[in-house]
Amino acid sequence: MRRDPQHKVALITGAGGGIGRAALTALARAGMVCVALDLDPEAAHAAVDVLDAETASEAVVCDLSDGEMARRTVEDVVRRHGAVDVLVNGAGWPGPLQGATKNTRAQWHRVMDVNYHGSVECAMAVLPGMKEQRRGRIINISSLSAVQGARGQAAYSGSKAALLGFTYALAKELLRSQITVNAITPGFIRTPMTDLPEDVRAAWRLDLAVLGGEMGEPEDVAEVIAFLASDQARYITGAVIPVDGGAHLGYP
Repeated sequence: MRRDPQHKVALITGAGGGIGRAALTALARAGMVCVALDLDPEAAHAAVDVLDAETASEAVVCDLSDGEMARRTVEDVVRRHGAVDVLVNGAGWPGPLQGATKNTRAQWHRVMDVNYHGSVECAMAVLPGMKEQRRGRIINISSLSAVQGARGQAAYSGSKAALLGFTYALAKELLRSQITVNAITPGFIRTPMTDLPEDVRAAWRLDLAVLGGEMGEPEDVAEVIAFLASDQARYITGAVIPVDGGAHLGYP
């Protein structure tokens, strides 16, 4: 078991990305022991290196598209720390930006494996420990695309929609366990994933009616993650929270 039960352990997947890094910082600031998981070793270690030197944290490399590797890796984190109190399923791969019929079978499967199956494997690996201690938070990072769709992103939209269905069902299954399961649907957030050609960004902006016409920042999402991970959110489960500047409302 981990030595200090006063410090909760948070596992953040996709921690090398924009939202993942911001979540890592927010949860570390809340006093949690943070485990940063990412496919890219440099990104994983860089995410940890920006934290305060006194913050207990570690970087873990894992390809979530490999279900067996994902389960083994997270189970190892659980063994070393005794339990994972907060799981943030933040890893995501958009796949190629192109029409649905142009996607290869391999592309469809990889998007689903990273965005959906990888998140499921991580959740299944942390749940036994959460159930034993009767406490836990699972926070799934879905997308505005899951509820509205996105041009050229049929695979991504479908995988993120599947993550919402998983959130609802798992939250209902765990109602009596003191484990909450919630999702966040970020909109147009300034991250490497949205660093697209200007003509594409301009076309997307035409579809969005957002506060001030501005993109959101990773910290906007991270603050909601930190809240859902906190004791203050103990009575919230099965919720899907949009962080999109009102884009889900459509045109005013």
